[in-house]
Amino acid sequence: DDEALVSWVRSPSPVYAGDDPLWACVVRAHGPIRWLRLDHPVRPHARTVTSRDALWSELRATSMWPRRVEDALPVARMAERMEREWFAPLETQLAGVRKLVVCAPDLMAGGPLGALRDAHGHWLAERYTISYSPSALLFVHERERTRDPRQVRARPALLVGDPAYAAADPEHWPRLAGSTGEMRAIAALWPRATLLTGADARAGSLRALAAAGSLAGYGLLHFSAHATVEVHSALDAAIVLAPDTPGAPTSSRLLAREVAHTWKLDADLVCLAGCQTSIGLPSASDGAFGLQEAFLAAGARSLLVTLWPVDDAATALLMAAFYARLADPASGGDRALALGGAQADLRAYRSPDGGHPYAHPGYWSPFVLVGDAGGDDAATRLRRRAGAPS
Repeated sequence: DDEALVSWVRSPSPVYAGDDPLWACVVRAHGPIRWLRLDHPVRPHARTVTSRDALWSELRATSMWPRRVEDALPVARMAERMEREWFAPLETQLAGVRKLVVCAPDLMAGGPLGALRDAHGHWLAERYTISYSPSALLFVHERERTRDPRQVRARPALLVGDPAYAAADPEHWPRLAGSTGEMRAIAALWPRATLLTGADARAGSLRALAAAGSLAGYGLLHFSAHATVEVHSALDAAIVLAPDTPGAPTSSRLLAREVAHTWKLDADLVCLAGCQTSIGLPSASDGAFGLQEAFLAAGARSLLVTLWPVDDAATALLMAAFYARLADPASGGDRALALGGAQADLRAYRSPDGGHPYAHPGYWSPFVLVGDAGGDDAATRLRRRAGAPS
């Protein structure tokens, strides 16, 4: 009763004024699907740029700007305009809702719902626990096979990060300065963690585990490494790892096609902490094909992925907060709730000079939870379906 699935559907016909006409739908536990027509104002001086396009472009630009952007007021105004046009009309159908499942591949491919800001100055990430599903079919599938969240942390974890990249690699991949601390912090929280770092963090090691059928035993897989995006050849997207052969001139690549075709997972969570790990070949109804869809196809229940290039220091801080919250028994294993709390911690983070270097949504909002969010509510649903007392 406190959850809603929301989606936005655009006209398939090209409309030069932008997204008009646009429809949104809200699905609740009871009652019919609520459809709402959203009529966006058309501005003659920017007929081909929507509020959504402007906001996502601004957030991406911030992430790639070499200097720290601390003034969030300009982007907040853009976020408020998009919220008025895209989300405010849905509010009448969301009474009592605290969890949102965004089932809108096109919206997610551009940016996160949590980065919208309401008329009272609150980010939607502050008001709702938000997760994403590339399709309603996947949403239903994951709900039907949810695991009791109390079992999640008891399962082994595989942590792959801080690869020793080949010095002669033509791409000149830099070591991730925050990766080592990130991995150690997670390992300290997970009782049965296996670490692959440095020269051991190579694609060959993972291929051997996949061939032996060992990957299905891990409840958590965490990757802290660079990633490549292939928009036109989706399954060639890759996680970049250390050379398979010591001294080799190029770093190894774990391709999305290998994961999709040869991996068998039973993971509650796969975290892809590199840059733009959700990006791929866009589809009309199933999200972006690439690393994200490959891990879902291999059997992952949920993924923590990124929408654009992420700051190394901000990522290390967010991951430490996320896993600390997830390991807390009070969280009930709710991955979306843990992420929302970690994003709040990152917004509030105070640097030694007293500033808030990561308050801008360009730094905290690109991290999104895709798939089943977990949590006590999911376990309660399973017990009810099985006829056991809640």
